[in-house]
Amino acid sequence: MSNKPPNPMSDHPENEIYQKTLQEYDPEVALAEELVNHLLEGTRLLERTSTTEPGRGLTRLLVLSALDWLKCALDLAFRGHYVQALSLVRNGYELWLAGAYANCVPHEAARLKRKNARWPEPSCMRRVVSARIAKNREESEQLHYALNKMYQYLSKFTHPSFLSIGGLIAREDPRRIGPSFDRNRLLISVDKVYRTLILLNFLLAHAFPALQETEWSRRSEELAQKVNGWRDRAVAEAEGGATETGD
Repeated sequence: MSNKPPNPMSDHPENEIYQKTLQEYDPEVALAEELVNHLLEGTRLLERTSTTEPGRGLTRLLVLSALDWLKCALDLAFRGHYVQALSLVRNGYELWLAGAYANCVPHEAARLKRKNARWPEPSCMRRVVSARIAKNREESEQLHYALNKMYQYLSKFTHPSFLSIGGLIAREDPRRIGPSFDRNRLLISVDKVYRTLILLNFLLAHAFPALQETEWSRRSEELAQKVNGWRDRAVAEAEGGATETGD
C-alpha cells in the first residue's frame, strides 16, 4: 500500500475535465504544444540576433507577452473554463495587434515604448495593419480573418456579455458553478488560440529579416496549413452546437 498522502485536488472537476480532454482530444493538445514550442523556438533564434531598432525590440516583447496569455488560455480551456479562456485569448490577440501595428509604424516605436505612451484605438490599428499586403496566401487569409471576424468575436469578451451570462442562465441548476466539459466550446477556444499563435509566427517573420527564408519560417507556413486542415475536420463538426464556430 502506498504511503503517499491523498491529494485533496484529485477529485476536483477541473482535473476530471483535463483528463477527459487529454483522452478524447489528444491531437488538439499535441497541436497546441507544437505551436507554442515553435513560437518559442523563433524567439530563441532571435536571442542570437542583435538589433538596435526599437520597433523590433517592442514587437518581440509583445509577442512574448501574448504567448504568456495564450498558454494560460489553453490551460483554462483544457480544464473546462471556456469563457475565461476566450477572455485571455482576447488579451493575446490585442498584444498581437499592437505588435503588428508597431511593426507597420517603426518611426513611432520609440514613442510607443514610453511608459505612459498613448496607443491608437484598436480600430485604428486594424486599419493600419490591414493596409499591409501579405506576401503569401496562407498569411493573407489568416490576416483577413483576424482583422474582421475574429476581432468582432473576441471583442465580446471585453466585459461580461450575452455569451457568458447566457451560458450561466442556461444551466439547469443555478447553484452549480465551476468548469464543465463542452466539446464545441473546447474546439472554438483552441481554434482561437491556434489562429493567434499562427499570427504571432508570421509577425516575427515580418519583423525580423533574420527569420525570413529560414527553415523556421517555412515551418510556420506548414503549421498554418496544418491548423487549416484541422479546422476543416474538427471545427466544422461543431456547427449548430455553439454560438460561433470559427468560420
